[in-house]
Amino acid sequence: MIPFLGACVPVGVDFRKSKSLLTLVSIERELSDALGIKVDLLTEAAISPHLIDRIKAELKVIYQ
Repeated sequence: MIPFLGACVPVGVDFRKSKSLLTLVSIERELSDALGIKVDLLTEAAISPHLIDRIKAELKVIYQ
């Protein structure tokens, strides 16, 4: 992994069907390995209501 002094990339996800915690962790690890930086997967439900509007305003769709 590239050393980014603790930085990570937050990745918002929306699945058609719910995923288990183990599946989410597996996806997170695969993305982290592929990108060379820690990835944090976030579902909309996991984001604080105080932050959701700001996050949505900055959201960039990279795959649909």
